[in-house]
Amino acid sequence: MTRVRVLLAIVVAVLVAGCGGSATRQQQQEASANETLVHQETVSGDLPADAAGVRRITYLSRSGIDDSTTHVTGSVYLPRTPAPPGGYHVVAYGPATAGSGPGCARPQPDTIERLLKAGYVVTVPDYQGLGDPAAGTRLYHPALDSTTAGYNLIDAMRAAKDLVPETSPVWVAIGDVQGGQAAWALNELADNYGFQSLRGTVSLSPLADLSGLADAAADGTLTPEQQRLYISYLAALAAEYQGEFHLDDYRRGAVTQHWDLLLGCQPGDDAARTAVLAQITPEDLRPSTPEALATLRNYLRKTSLPQGPAQQPMLVSYGEQDPLTPAAWTERAVSRACGLGDRITVRPQPSPALDPEVLDWIAARLAERQVPDDCAAFLAAHPLPPAETVTVPQPSAPAAAPPTGAPSDVGPAAASGGVSLIDGWLPVALQALTAAALIAATGWRSRRWRLRWLPVGAAVGVALIGAVWWFVDSQGLGSVYPWGMWVWIGLTGLAAAVLVLGWPGSPWWRRALAVASVPLCAISAAAVLNASLGYLPTVQTAWQRATGQLPPQWIDQTKLVAMQRQGVRPTRGTVVSISTPDDVSGFAHRNELVYLPPAWFRSNPPPELPVVMMLGAELSSPSDWLQSGHALSILDDFALQHRGVTPVVVFPDTSGSFTNDTECVNGPRGNAADHLIKEFVPFVISNFGVSAQPANWGVAGWSSGGTCALTLSVSHPDMFSTFVDLDGQLGPNAGKRQQTIARLFGGDEQAWAAFDPRTVVRGRGYYYDMAAWIGVSDDVPTVHRPAGSGSRDIDHPDWDNYSEDHRKTANQLCELLSAHGIECSVVGYRGGHDFPSAANGFRDALPWLAGRIGTPGVPSTPLPGA
Repeated sequence: MTRVRVLLAIVVAVLVAGCGGSATRQQQQEASANETLVHQETVSGDLPADAAGVRRITYLSRSGIDDSTTHVTGSVYLPRTPAPPGGYHVVAYGPATAGSGPGCARPQPDTIERLLKAGYVVTVPDYQGLGDPAAGTRLYHPALDSTTAGYNLIDAMRAAKDLVPETSPVWVAIGDVQGGQAAWALNELADNYGFQSLRGTVSLSPLADLSGLADAAADGTLTPEQQRLYISYLAALAAEYQGEFHLDDYRRGAVTQHWDLLLGCQPGDDAARTAVLAQITPEDLRPSTPEALATLRNYLRKTSLPQGPAQQPMLVSYGEQDPLTPAAWTERAVSRACGLGDRITVRPQPSPALDPEVLDWIAARLAERQVPDDCAAFLAAHPLPPAETVTVPQPSAPAAAPPTGAPSDVGPAAASGGVSLIDGWLPVALQALTAAALIAATGWRSRRWRLRWLPVGAAVGVALIGAVWWFVDSQGLGSVYPWGMWVWIGLTGLAAAVLVLGWPGSPWWRRALAVASVPLCAISAAAVLNASLGYLPTVQTAWQRATGQLPPQWIDQTKLVAMQRQGVRPTRGTVVSISTPDDVSGFAHRNELVYLPPAWFRSNPPPELPVVMMLGAELSSPSDWLQSGHALSILDDFALQHRGVTPVVVFPDTSGSFTNDTECVNGPRGNAADHLIKEFVPFVISNFGVSAQPANWGVAGWSSGGTCALTLSVSHPDMFSTFVDLDGQLGPNAGKRQQTIARLFGGDEQAWAAFDPRTVVRGRGYYYDMAAWIGVSDDVPTVHRPAGSGSRDIDHPDWDNYSEDHRKTANQLCELLSAHGIECSVVGYRGGHDFPSAANGFRDALPWLAGRIGTPGVPSTPLPGA
């Protein structure tokens, strides 16, 4: 059995959580549309000439980064003209921005005047982080995050409708620069975000495709206008990916020295800001390494537009000599949007503005008249560029220490939420503190103490090491552990002995240190183990596990039914907690999980999507793949690239409890196989409307979960056609063969043979239409074996189900499978035998896996090496 030592690491979730983490924000609960408006007040003083009144509003919106509910401020302008039959039309106007601080949203007064004169109610958001703080706490501004900006603009419209009852259901949106990005994004989001009466959007000089910004920084060709935009974006990334995005990889010199000034927009600082911008050299903003440049490119691709098809016609007007967004960047975005089937009126102009032609376009759309679609001619003149391979950033990857000197005001207060538990200062500081406490508690004391009692304490430490070693060996929990863990286990025994033996006659402070040293040594052992696994990458993750916090996109079945009834269409995946039966297997299990992509919500009943069953390692819980293995962000990113479509991905409970390793078989530890095959799969099919065809079902797993994927697939080709085995072994095991038979099967060798993959494969003879991706966390050559290649009679005398030589066992397994009709490839992936590396392996395999099981819109691709 592979070395998944999570049992001790879970201690970190409970004890280390006290080192930091942010408190639960009760306000981050999903709000319904009729609760959007939170506060409003009348504005007095100078008003636009055509405004009957202006109201300042606070309303609820949504973060495109983590789906949390946010407070955003804005303004609603009421026209002087009487309401027409059917009510006022609402125009949501997204302004440009001048920085990342308070008051940096800069609406154009002329634009508001012209819209009011045309008789529209105009609603203008300040955007998240740029308006008045809510409850005394100012959120950071997620600059260039198109999804958040789109949500803010949609919800500003909702708030206006709440405020002004005499409004029509139909509406349009218009925006300048950043607001043009917001208007474009909301056209892609409005259908899924639950407001389907949008009639069109206008984007003036929009920030659409910004993927070239990273290369401009690397080449030293950023214009002054681009420099300020780039700086705001770096600040946003540092806030969104705390502890993971290193600012000092992208800024230095004058930029670092005057960071706060460059982020601000107060008019009184304009002269000083201009002087600093003149001092900035290309080196001050150049990514420090090729890896830093690649990371920045990937983040920009993630927010660049288009992200998917627009729901309604668009007008896009852009400047041919724009110093902020070159025409070629906007044209690239328009070409891709046209390629998605969008209907776009394209207007290149020297200075895009809300002119009479744009006003006529808006009036036509509000009257639901046709407008010009220039896509055919535009694509003829600007063909689609060759397809690019996009690597999506990994915001949940293990974090490193924050860069020295990084400012504390680039994001919301999260004192140590992003502090790494894998490397950096905290694990070192914890162990140094523990060592100091133990040394002080032990002390030099008397000669008798040193010669008699200290050797006894050392013997207790050695005995504890032996006891722990015996336990993990007796349970078949592997034999490869970080040496530092054993050191701290031994010191835990020593600390316990010092506490007991040294108590008499010790001063109070030494007794206190002796008491503290025992749990500190245990925590240090868990911290070393956790660092080798990557199970809890940050303090925030540990705190969330310890307190049971879950992201807003995790719901129960009752909430799911309500979402279906209300026609809610989420923009990212939804994780549903389910309770499945156990009447057939008798297998007592925990709640299990189902990931539903946005595409699942597009109809009721839902489409018959394919399914991937993901299996975790030994000593685990159903949520581990989603949280520690980063499957949630991987799947959401995949959906983002495929118009909201992924397979439905399900996460069953294979162990029943954290310490029970079943290896997905039936035996004394529980009938896990019966539960998966006879209860879990039928429940998913009947309750989620997924396909029941074997061609549309796959299995994926890591470590012992990879072994489970192998065992289930070869045992049930009538249910599964595809599997991904990452760092699995050659068969279920809880030690050597006889130990496995005794522990997992109660000594029944025939029961063992029924679950031994080699025995099962040879007994079946030949498989049809099955394929396997066998991943190895090492730099190994890719080896592809077509179905039917090799000899079925070949035997490996060193075949060992217990072996942890993944390179060797993967090639032996692929040779066996291919000889019996299962096409397979052995594929290496970066990292080691830990959760972050398993995430790499799953991310690499997902496009092939999704395509092979028939995910709509995902092309079928050959196995690597084929």
